[in-house]
Amino acid sequence: MLPTERMMSSLISIDPNSDPWTASDPVSRNVRKLPVIDDDKAVAIITSSDSAKHIADH
Repeated sequence: MLPTERMMSSLISIDPNSDPWTASDPVSRNVRKLPVIDDDKAVAIITSSDSAKHIADH
């Protein structure tokens, strides 16, 4: 397995229609940046501080 294949197989991401609480779950797993993938393209990146702010606001 090539290094890039290994990296891609362990990528944690969400789709644009995911519930905002789904994006906050990786914070508990120490994921700092969570790509939002739509049709195999990254359309946004949610950071751990974005998730923390969402949790604090609700």
